[in-house]
Amino acid sequence: MVDIMKFMQKLIEDMNDIGWMIEKIVDGKKVVKNDDNYLEIDGELYDEQDNFYIKQWTDSCGDGYYGVIFYPLENNKYLKINYSC
Repeated sequence: MVDIMKFMQKLIEDMNDIGWMIEKIVDGKKVVKNDDNYLEIDGELYDEQDNFYIKQWTDSCGDGYYGVIFYPLENNKYLKINYSC
């Protein structure tokens, strides 16, 4: 629980000017493809970055972005956090 609190504190500090929302807890599976680590959720792959998984897209105008972060909890459970700017 301490690790989650530290992650949340850093998230708040790093993303203070970005809209973000904790959505839910999901099941996921770690996979390795071409020597890269990913998290697989519902057939979608998310890149490993530091100690979490992430995917980011740009909006149709190209001047904003949005994405999702999955932070590991226990027993293949991940906290799903959506963000946009």
